[in-house]
Amino acid sequence: MALPLYRLKEEYEQERNGLIRSISGNSGLVFNKYFNRWETDREINGWDISSEGKNSWIKAFSNRPVGNRNLLSEAVERMLSLAKFTNGEFYCYKTTWRFVTGLGLNHPLENGMAWHHTLGVPYLPGSSVKGSVRAYVELWLDSHPQQDIDRIFGPKNTGTRDDSNLTESAGSIIFYDALPVEPVQLTPDVMTPHYQDYYRKGEVPGDWMDPNPIPFLTIAEEQVFMFVVAPRNKTTAEQDLTMVSQWIAESLGNIGAGAKTATGYGRFKRCEQTEKKLKTRLNQREKEERMPVSSIPSHLAGPLAEEMVKDQYDTNPNEFLPILKKKWLVKMQAEDTAQNDRQTIANLLKNWFQVYRKSQWEKPNRKNTPAVQAIRKMLDKE
Repeated sequence: MALPLYRLKEEYEQERNGLIRSISGNSGLVFNKYFNRWETDREINGWDISSEGKNSWIKAFSNRPVGNRNLLSEAVERMLSLAKFTNGEFYCYKTTWRFVTGLGLNHPLENGMAWHHTLGVPYLPGSSVKGSVRAYVELWLDSHPQQDIDRIFGPKNTGTRDDSNLTESAGSIIFYDALPVEPVQLTPDVMTPHYQDYYRKGEVPGDWMDPNPIPFLTIAEEQVFMFVVAPRNKTTAEQDLTMVSQWIAESLGNIGAGAKTATGYGRFKRCEQTEKKLKTRLNQREKEERMPVSSIPSHLAGPLAEEMVKDQYDTNPNEFLPILKKKWLVKMQAEDTAQNDRQTIANLLKNWFQVYRKSQWEKPNRKNTPAVQAIRKMLDKE
């Protein structure tokens, strides 16, 4: 009987025998679409999966962290920019123990995992973040006004949809997907239902029933995720963001997120160290974006070039041109200027003309002819 796999038999045998021990590419796509531990079972006239096959498949994803570091870095920077642009906030939390997301998704292992479609890493959808925080507020904070809850999260679904009122029902705060900031380390785990026939067939549970170990993947402890929220309603933005920030911290620390939270999974704690690093990265990138791209060649870099930059060498050519004539030509021709500095100034001014006034360097007009001739004369002395 043919196996349900889109690959050569030799490759399948290699992976089954453990010759291919790690997963490359989009790990989520491999996990969901390329499961290859099927075995033919003549008794059931179909395919089956042995416990050994399940365990070997899960171990293949826990040998090393999943996700591409560069792609994750770009995604995190985009989320940081989004939070900045929308006047939102971001928070970093790391797992204190194992964390499971998307456990109820369909998979041959019986337990799935929520993988980001393009990044190939486990993540927590924004809808799940919003739902878990709201559940915490409504179930644990009984004294909080319901009007605040409905304003921030939106009124609960009444079963009918009114397209004319979608904006008001959306809530004042937007919850984005929680993404890992670095490649994620996964770890195997196992659940052991003792009363399988009771759950499946409704038989009376008893000690004579055999336990049924079911392996599944979890996210290891000390894995950092970034949570991003942004205001939709500017009127109450500051007030709502303050409340949501506190609620996220309390819900992640007390009731957790994801699956199996009743047994201790999915707890997080604040990771301020990573937050500081990301804020520094964001500030540095904004600073670099504000800085003009210098046209000064690397071999001419130095104190003279820095001083010219302050004189708007790159930022404003129209303002630099009179400064060039009144200050830098005089300095280039001054007797007390060192010969090496005079040559450097001449090369810098030549470079400026070739970048910002190329036609004037080749055929200067009456106003620029004296300056160009003086620079050429100095360069001829090299």
